[in-house]
Amino acid sequence: MGFDTDGRFLCHLDHPHDGLTAYEFGPDFWLGVHADELGVETVVVYELTMPEAA
Repeated sequence: MGFDTDGRFLCHLDHPHDGLTAYEFGPDFWLGVHADELGVETVVVYELTMPEAA
């Protein structure tokens, strides 16, 4: 979940898939390691952006 500096809720990130372990969050990224069904690990980085205004 993302919050602004005043603690107001901004957005959330749905877990993209099983086998993903998050290691670091930054202001605009999520870094983790994904293990596939054979146990092969891949480093993944997801970009975090502000949601579009509704």
